[in-house]
Amino acid sequence: MNALATTGQWAENKLITMPDLCAAIQRCCEKHPPVETQLHADASLMSELYGLMIYEKLPACEIKRVPPEVIAVLRRWDANFLVIPASDNA
Repeated sequence: MNALATTGQWAENKLITMPDLCAAIQRCCEKHPPVETQLHADASLMSELYGLMIYEKLPACEIKRVPPEVIAVLRRWDANFLVIPASDNA
């Protein structure tokens, strides 16, 4: 499985950007605030990707590196799930 493109089709050569991921996490947390110190399961999954992107200093992540369950969560929380084509020069 890959990212939902603007046409509604999945494409392997797409990227999830840090701002889009952050916005999806924020939407999830607004709808399901953390209980004490525990995030909602969806926010937790997206946060793992967020942390990895920060650790690897990635402004965007290729969809093919993202587990299918995280992609499903992203689709749930980012209605616009905007993705941009990966550069052929990478």
